[in-house]
Amino acid sequence: MPGKASTALDHRGGSEFVPSIQALRALAAGLVALLHLSAVMAGFSNDAFYKTAHQVIATIGNAGVDIFFVISGAIMFMITRASGKDLSPIGESASFLFRRAMRIYPLYWVTLAFAMWVLPNGSLPAWEEIALLRTNAAFAVAWTLPLEIAFYCMVALLLLLVPAKRRGVAFAVWGTGQTIYVLLGELGIVSPGTFNHSTMIEFVMGTAMAALIMRRTARRVSCELAIGAAMGWFAAATVFAWDNPAYIVPWRVVLYGIPAALLFYGVVALDLREKWKIPRPIGLTGGASYSLYLWHQPLLIALLDAWPLPRDPAWSASRFLLACATLLASVCIASFYFLERPSIRLGRLIVGFFKYKILTLWGPQCDALSRSSSPQHLARWSFQLPGKESTTSTVPLAIAREFPTQKY
Repeated sequence: MPGKASTALDHRGGSEFVPSIQALRALAAGLVALLHLSAVMAGFSNDAFYKTAHQVIATIGNAGVDIFFVISGAIMFMITRASGKDLSPIGESASFLFRRAMRIYPLYWVTLAFAMWVLPNGSLPAWEEIALLRTNAAFAVAWTLPLEIAFYCMVALLLLLVPAKRRGVAFAVWGTGQTIYVLLGELGIVSPGTFNHSTMIEFVMGTAMAALIMRRTARRVSCELAIGAAMGWFAAATVFAWDNPAYIVPWRVVLYGIPAALLFYGVVALDLREKWKIPRPIGLTGGASYSLYLWHQPLLIALLDAWPLPRDPAWSASRFLLACATLLASVCIASFYFLERPSIRLGRLIVGFFKYKILTLWGPQCDALSRSSSPQHLARWSFQLPGKESTTSTVPLAIAREFPTQKY
């Protein structure tokens, strides 16, 4: 039986209804943006303050990506454990991939086009870069997206092959195999690639933390110990990275991945116990974290190129910093409301329209099948599109499972 944490999470819906997850998303996106902003400021001004600030931020800013990977692993575990009650395996897997694609690709394509236009070394992207099989070297911040896509493909395969009640075990088996595969790649036994990239272990860590949160009631002291351990680990990693910057990338799973997992467990489990409320700006930043993550690099470089000389005086650097903050906030909020949200809703409408066409095209066949089917093989099926009246029909149970009752 799931614990209270699982019940609370299911009751509150997805990650957008769990304030702590939105706060962690805001933290992750903020760290990555701050890392690149400090690099731009260090190149903008000769002031020693900005150069020192960049050295400090560079030791911890990389952790933002690792926090993102842990969150992604946890969220995918949570939503797949709650699904599978209505759709067939093929339908569930296809629906999952389609929804993920509508979440990832539209914003990526827009920011990729903008980046190739404004970045000095931008070029016409190849089809592999458009499909996120690899990323353009100029748009460096998008290097994480092929890894996300690879993880989503793994999850879709689990949805296709494993029934809902067995997915906890399936994730454990996958996590063990994924970790072994990564280690074999690190040891040079197998060729390195996307599916055995070292950061794939952080998705495994996220699923493990989600499993702990959903299966048992975490005590307050254990949550506080996890948060304290994460903060201590991050501090030690910062000191180590200051003296050994060359180890940040190859050892990032140890330096940042492990404390990111501990932080996620402690913060989210404590939130589910105590029902936190976060300030609206933090929630908005968490909601728009994907926009902030993709937009900040090309926007900062474009603003730097357009900024008039001279750049040395302190007042000029302060004005540039204010302009950066204003531009990022404006573009990312607009992107969230007018690009991210509409693309997600469009995906839902496409699924709803597909269900509508199934009923209208298959209606006569469904009626004929209904008359020839036994009562236990029949189901009432309904749908509702915006501005339309709800429609209900008796259809074979197999069709009802493939296209469940839902409002859009």
